[in-house]
Amino acid sequence: MLRSIPLFLILLSFLNCGYSFSQSFSIENFPSESCEEIQKLSEYNTYVVSKDDLQMLHECSGKKYSVFYTFTYWCKPCREFVPDLVGFYYENKPDFNLFFLIPEVVQDSKKQEYSRKSLTNFKEPIFAVSDEYGNRFRRKYSNFLTDFIPDFDVKEVGLGLGKIIVMGPDFEIVYVSTDGSLGKDKIKSLKELIE
Repeated sequence: MLRSIPLFLILLSFLNCGYSFSQSFSIENFPSESCEEIQKLSEYNTYVVSKDDLQMLHECSGKKYSVFYTFTYWCKPCREFVPDLVGFYYENKPDFNLFFLIPEVVQDSKKQEYSRKSLTNFKEPIFAVSDEYGNRFRRKYSNFLTDFIPDFDVKEVGLGLGKIIVMGPDFEIVYVSTDGSLGKDKIKSLKELIE
């Protein structure tokens, strides 16, 4: 029996295809002291953020645009759109930054791992909306969107996940996808914006 355990672990590592099941994820407060600290963010961590933190993240990026994509581990359409968005990002990386934003802090390591797996080939930290916006999912997400995109009518753009929010110069929100817009329409809008 003991001889079969190492063989099982070796087989598991081959099936794993480079993804570490034992990778530890942690949830940390956003280090908003300096751009140097922000540049050191770990790709395996989730950082709790507010609107001000996201503005600092955009400022420190040095890019004209920052794209924030809202998703969560249980939203299948959100996860299915991720490969297209990540592919578009890597094709146009010099033009904008891409940040993944989850409306809730996921304490469960298996759920965090599941969220991370949906971001295949994207090695950046994940950002989570701060509890200062509320402690219930819908209320928190609604309050955050109202604060983050004040020039947009939240009722008009909707409260759905899978939302693309683009921040431009002077922290102006220049684009917000609406609920029900298809992935290809979101990519098309991004292309038009950055060209």
